[in-house]
Amino acid sequence: PKTFIGGLLTLHVWMASIIYVVIMVVRFVREPPATTSVAFWTMDESPFPFTITCRAKSGCLFSNKLTSENTMMKSELANRTHTTSCTSMAFGESLDIDLVFSTHFAEGISILYDADTSDPELVPGFAVTVRSQAQCLNGTHGCLILRETQVGWGTSVVSPVLTHNKTEKGAARERLEFFMMATSRDPSILPDSTFCQGDPAWTRERQVRLECHSSFHEVTVKKKEFWLFLWGCAGGAFSSFLQVAS
Repeated sequence: PKTFIGGLLTLHVWMASIIYVVIMVVRFVREPPATTSVAFWTMDESPFPFTITCRAKSGCLFSNKLTSENTMMKSELANRTHTTSCTSMAFGESLDIDLVFSTHFAEGISILYDADTSDPELVPGFAVTVRSQAQCLNGTHGCLILRETQVGWGTSVVSPVLTHNKTEKGAARERLEFFMMATSRDPSILPDSTFCQGDPAWTRERQVRLECHSSFHEVTVKKKEFWLFLWGCAGGAFSSFLQVAS
């Protein structure tokens, strides 16, 4: 600078710019990540990988009755044995199946069991759990757990949510969760909804029906790029203060 005043103004511009950048960086660090959610038709994206566990001591009977005309041919991508026949499950046995949206109310996942033999660790009469990925409750970064959700008899609608968390690391960067809402607690067996027939020895037969929701959500969690933010913030602050000083 050629003059004392000019040098003083330049010094003040730099100091003001640095203070402003520090304030903005602190706000950036404390700012929560941005979350976006987009809905898609499950009919276009299914099948979804799905795991159920039988918690009835007398066993369970599973089927996933689907037809190509009601699933836009997506049933052809599902396990053929599950969509055309009945599968027996022992107590504590888990089964990897396919969750597919169907336009027919009687199609989809069905599990028959004897409610009088349900696991005492569950809600009385419940005997099916669904496995879902979930973020750890303690907020530990990079932590992902498998959560078992109890499902009661009647009909429940399953909503898949796929989360891309770009602020996490490792397996926690992506998780597939299933959220369920009971729509009926009717204890009777829905006609034409299963290939299975209950055991005559069962004293209290119940049916769990799981229907895929017509939409699923894809969630993205991310923060702004720090260096890009810093460059724009510092450049803009210095330019603005310099114009004021001049």
